[in-house]
Amino acid sequence: MRYLTDPLPPPPYVSERDLLRLASELGAGYFTAARLYDWYAETVKAEGREPVTKKWFGLALAEAGWQDSTQRLTDERTAARCWLITRPWQRRGDEQERGQ
Repeated sequence: MRYLTDPLPPPPYVSERDLLRLASELGAGYFTAARLYDWYAETVKAEGREPVTKKWFGLALAEAGWQDSTQRLTDERTAARCWLITRPWQRRGDEQERGQ
């Protein structure tokens, strides 16, 4: 029963720096969840870090205030989960950080 007394490891997280870099390098617009995660995973692996899972990455995007939706892709029968990425200062809660 030792597992009951050991503290839980901290949950994985996506750094604020990674999210700001994502927004500045990819720009604003709709991006598929797969494209965003691939960009993130390649970026952090290139820096020698381990990427979080796709689920944790999606939670980080939602927590940052970006909106997800299902968008039609190239034809009418193909749809994918997409995220609307806006400029970093347009995210929820940033007005307070900028002193507005």
